[in-house]
Amino acid sequence: MTLKELRDNVLRVLWMEGAGTIPDYIYEDATTAINSALQLMHQSPLDYFRKEEGTLYYSAGTSSANLNTLYGANELIGPVWIEAENNRELHRITDESEFNQFFPRFYGKTEAQAVADGVPAPSYYFVKTRREAAEDSGRDSSGAYIEIKPTPTADVSISLIYARKAAVFETSYIKALSGSEVTPVPADAVETILLPLARMYAMRSHFFFEKDKIPMFEQDSARAMQSLQVSDPEMGTKSHMAEQLRKQFASEEE
Repeated sequence: MTLKELRDNVLRVLWMEGAGTIPDYIYEDATTAINSALQLMHQSPLDYFRKEEGTLYYSAGTSSANLNTLYGANELIGPVWIEAENNRELHRITDESEFNQFFPRFYGKTEAQAVADGVPAPSYYFVKTRREAAEDSGRDSSGAYIEIKPTPTADVSISLIYARKAAVFETSYIKALSGSEVTPVPADAVETILLPLARMYAMRSHFFFEKDKIPMFEQDSARAMQSLQVSDPEMGTKSHMAEQLRKQFASEEE
């Protein structure tokens, strides 16, 4: 199923007439439904939908790279390694204070002295997350900086496993789809997970009209969330989002 086919399927529960008569506000609701479904998928404890491998490049004398800027990601899954050095892994430091004072605190010497004594550069890393000012202009709310120590004296490429954030589409893009665009999730999860979730969110639109299909849509979305492990009807829920959705559906049924 292409992204256009997904869009058209969502549109059919919001608009009864031909595609040429669909107003922009219907496309806006369809876009919101698709974006919301993608974001919910990325909240799953399963990283199958978002795990990717990438490379960060550090030039000599630099010790920081923004994972968000380079890959649209703000979560490092790990590990971190240098492929050119027989896949030598870097050790993660989880406390920022310890990372900032690492060599004086744990080596009893300066960073330069530790390097002179044979500590490879780099050997350690810290994931520094920050809210970025770009959030004020509607962009991503946080940056993820991969800080390394010791600072390399030559260019170095570091491989890592990270989690890409959910795609966010603009209404104009969704409206103008040609049919060649693919969905940003694995193909075997589109019809069984992404589509049911998008329909579920489309039900919140003021223009949702297929009321007789609500039970079917709710069953499909419940199965999809169970597959994502964000909700388990037998064992309770595994996320705050799933719990809120369960409460909403219960109140609507009442």
